[in-house]
This record gives sequence, structure tokens and C-alpha cells, in this order.
Amino acid sequence: MKNKYAILAVALFFFSCSPRDEEGFLARGIERLATGNYDGAIEDFNRAIALNETSDRSFVLRGKSWAKKKKFDEAVKDYNRALSINPANPDVMVLRASAKREMNDFQGALEDIRAALKSNSCHAMACVELGNLWTSNGNFGKAIVEYEKALQCDSKNHDALLALGLIYYHTGNAEKADAFFARVIECKPESSSGHFFRGLITLQKSDYASAIAHFSRAIKSEPGNADAYYNRGIAESMIKEYSKAITDFTRALELKPSFYSAYINRGYVHSAMKNYADAIRDYNAAIQHKPDSAKAYYNRGLARAAMGDFRHAAEDFSTSLKYNRNDAEAAYNRGLALFNMGKKFEGCADMRKASAMGDADAKEFFAGNCQ
Repeated sequence: MKNKYAILAVALFFFSCSPRDEEGFLARGIERLATGNYDGAIEDFNRAIALNETSDRSFVLRGKSWAKKKKFDEAVKDYNRALSINPANPDVMVLRASAKREMNDFQGALEDIRAALKSNSCHAMACVELGNLWTSNGNFGKAIVEYEKALQCDSKNHDALLALGLIYYHTGNAEKADAFFARVIECKPESSSGHFFRGLITLQKSDYASAIAHFSRAIKSEPGNADAYYNRGIAESMIKEYSKAITDFTRALELKPSFYSAYINRGYVHSAMKNYADAIRDYNAAIQHKPDSAKAYYNRGLARAAMGDFRHAAEDFSTSLKYNRNDAEAAYNRGLALFNMGKKFEGCADMRKASAMGDADAKEFFAGNCQ
């Protein structure tokens, strides 16, 4: 006799994991804030505040969310509420100072920073924010002093290290900048900014493999960084990894459709691959975004000449010269295009002009064909 088993159907009910208390809304809001869902975070912090209006933490977190959305006036309102609950919190004073700086309220920002430092004389982020305030006014000397004070208080302060690297980078001291960016990465290995700027420095040194590695790390940490894709494409094009460069320039343009330089450089790579029709499309797009671009007209002229369209090439070189009158190469290439059209007199005139501007190829061509 066979055993019989009764099969009991069990209904499974899936309950929502939506928070039901203040801590639950705060936890989900913090997660949303960390992942860039700022509207969702604000919604959660609103619910937390509705449940407890005496929590300074909820106001601070909502203020940070507003700041991420660049709604600094709303951020200041929330920081005000937080400080009305807990007046002696120097961290919130620094956050409010940052928001005020973004609103160009430098005096208000300075007052908040001084209050924070009065509460804690070695508050690293207060020193950083004071450095930021001096930087925004162009006073890099005072800014460096404050960032260095921040490092005395916290030797691994990511913001101070990055700020010092940026100052030295933008003032032309690449070696010192690179040392600070290296420390940024040492303290925070996933730092997109640290890897990005080290990538720029190694790219300038023609160390293309290192540049590609740094830009790749920057992209891994910040997938939406169009500049990282663009500069990795530059490095790839320099070592003739053209297909990879095309992919990176295309991704940069997906993220930033008006990226003029990405169109120019993708067009250059297409030309290097002899894909002249694709190159011309990119130069057309570059011209659309920057109608007075001598470089775009010049490069389009080269692509058209390579396709044998000398008439339109000559027109492009002429337009390029309109915007950059002293471009010897444009004059030389217009001369070549005119020669190919059978216009020897006009071509020789361009060769003479280019030769006078120091173009050796034009001088040689003129000597052999125009005398």
C-alpha cells in the first residue's frame, strides 16, 4: 500500500520593508543619500522629522541632502533648525558655513567657521572650510596655511590633501600636486578625484599606461565622470588603441552631449583610422557647438582633402584662417587643395604666405613648384 501525503498549500505573503519608525526612516534616508537618491532621502528625513521634531540629526541629514541638490538656502534653514536644538555643535556650524560660502555669504561663512574653531580649536573640517573660503576669494597663500593646519589636526584628512593638490596643480607645480594626490589615494584608495588628477599629471608626462590605469580607477569609483572617459580616450589614442579611444570618447559624449573637445578628438581618431565620413560628422558636431572653432574647420578640411573633396577642403581651410590668421599649416594645406584644383597661382600665393610664417614644407613646395 502506497503512502499518501497530503500536500498543504501555503500562501506566502510578502510584506513591505518600508520603515515604520524614526530610526527606520533615518537609516533608509542615509542609504539613499549615499547612493545619490537625494529626493528619496529628503522624503525619508521629512518622515523622520514628522515623528520627532526635536532631533537635530534629522535636520542635519536633510540639510546635507539639500546641499547635494545645490539648494543651499534650504540647507541653511535645516542647519539653523539643528543648531536651535543643539547650539554647540561645531560640525553643523561648518556645514552651514559651506552652504553660506556657496551662496556667496562670505561674512556669514567666516562667522560660522570662527564659532566652530572657538568650540574646537583643532577642528580639521573647520580649517578646511576656512581654506575653501580663501580659495574662493583667490587667496591661495592663506588657503594653504589653513589646509596645512587641518592636516596638523588630522594627517589623513582627504579634503585638505585634495585641496592642496588642486592648488599646486592649478598653479603649475605638478610634482608637488602629484605628491598630495598620491596621499589622497593612500588615505582613500577609491578616491575618484585623486586618481583623476594623477591621471592628468601622468598623461602630461606621456606615461600613457599609468594615465589609463588612473582614469580607469576614477571611472570605477565615479562611472558618470565624462572627463575621465575623455582623458582615458586621449591616452589610448596616443598609443594608437583607436577602438578603445572611440569607445571612451563616445561614452564621454553620452554623459556630456555638448562636449566639444570629445567631438574634436573622436574625429581625429576616426581620421587616423581613415574613417573620414565619421570624422567629418564629428567635426560638424564640434562646429555646431563652437561655430568659431578654427581647429574644427581645419580638421574637417584635412578629412575632406583625404577624400579628394578639394573644393570644400579649401573652403574649410579658409574659414579656419578667418578665425586663426597666423596658422601656417592651414595656409599650406589650402595651398595644396588649390593646387589639386588646378589653381596654381592661388596655391602659390598660399605657399608663399605659409613659408613667410615659417612653415618648412611650404617653403620647399614653393621652391619646387612656384618658381
